[in-house]
Amino acid sequence: MVEQRPAGSGTGAGVALSKTYNTNQQTPDCAGTMTAMMSGIKTRAGLIGVNQHVNRADCASSMGNEVPSLMLQAARHLTSLNPRCRKWHALGW
Repeated sequence: MVEQRPAGSGTGAGVALSKTYNTNQQTPDCAGTMTAMMSGIKTRAGLIGVNQHVNRADCASSMGNEVPSLMLQAARHLTSLNPRCRKWHALGW
């Protein structure tokens, strides 16, 4: 049986909502939204992983306009820690 209660009747604890728009339109698409969520930088509709200065039909314009992704930063951080962890483990630390 499905619980029936009005929407919004909970306390909302632990819930965060945000609105993300593209720089060139108010209704966001998934590419621009994900870029904003993962980098903190808004972009145009149809672009992912680059800033707003890229033309969608011009691949060459993306060079130098890439945005730093949180996932890439996390991966760099983790790979920089792995060699040290292996040494410590091998030495019995």
